[in-house]
Amino acid sequence: MKTWKILLAALLLMPAYGNTNSELGSKNEPQMLTTIHDSPYDFDKTVLTLREAIESHNFRTFPDRFLEQGLTDEFSVNQRQLSIRFCNFNQLDKALKLEPRLGVLLPCAITVIEHENGEVQLFAANISAMAALFDNAPLTELIGDLQDSYDDIIEEVTF
Repeated sequence: MKTWKILLAALLLMPAYGNTNSELGSKNEPQMLTTIHDSPYDFDKTVLTLREAIESHNFRTFPDRFLEQGLTDEFSVNQRQLSIRFCNFNQLDKALKLEPRLGVLLPCAITVIEHENGEVQLFAANISAMAALFDNAPLTELIGDLQDSYDDIIEEVTF
């Protein structure tokens, strides 16, 4: 079980290379595919605040998923590792019209993890870096708006 966790962490923390706009950096400058943020709150308050922030930005939430769900039996799942999945269907429709392959990155998700020491962190996709991998300028511009929403949501939860 630890092996898959290490592989998943390595994949999510790999830098991505590609065409980027000036806000992200220059071409071929590595961008992390995952952003990590410390929460000032405990696990339950972080999850509650995250849900409120997501809904306030006109996203629809899906049923929660535990990070280990489907990878271990239901009684061994760590319930302090929760993925909140969400979507804004208007933005999704526009993005998929520009780049159908974008579907492999969906839905949007922010994962809340409470470590053994009680520290709580949020893990979110750097969707701007992921969009740059498609080398599609109109998509990169559209995803910039979505990234702004992500950033606002994270800021509401962590400050």
